[in-house]
Amino acid sequence: MTAAPNPRRCLLFVPGSRPERYAKAIATGADQVCIDLEDAVAPADKESARAALFAFLADAPASHGEIGLRINPLSTALGQADLAALAASRLKPAFVMLPKVETVAELRQADAALAAIDTAFIAQIETPRGLLDARALAAAIPRLQALMFGGFDYIVALRGRAGWDSFFHPRVQLATVAAEAG
Repeated sequence: MTAAPNPRRCLLFVPGSRPERYAKAIATGADQVCIDLEDAVAPADKESARAALFAFLADAPASHGEIGLRINPLSTALGQADLAALAASRLKPAFVMLPKVETVAELRQADAALAAIDTAFIAQIETPRGLLDARALAAAIPRLQALMFGGFDYIVALRGRAGWDSFFHPRVQLATVAAEAG
């Protein structure tokens, strides 16, 4: 993870199952727009959301800025299907957000699957295992642009209670790892 500094002030998520909101999200002027195929999409709508997103990306002009997508976790069949469909599509989103990343193998699998697509990755750290292995994850592949803390899934994995205090240590730990990795 040694990308050139490119600070972002705003990352706006939009549900993949709401294609009528894609252009509106982009029009806000957010530094990055992430069209979400994971948490924001009901299981019954996953395939239609993927199709709508891919159709939008195929027609989106470059002037739309940084448009990316969050796929489902690679540890799931839906995540594997998202990855395979993106690879087959040859679309080039600005970034692909990988949720619930826990292992270097997951990052390497995504990197290999999308080898023909020049796109950045953002790894979401949302479990204790992911946090404990964050240093290895940060160094795993050159196209990793950022590590992102997913606090609520992390707290659920811990069976803890959400609050400032429960998020403080993992956020600082992840920020330290990311800073060290560049």
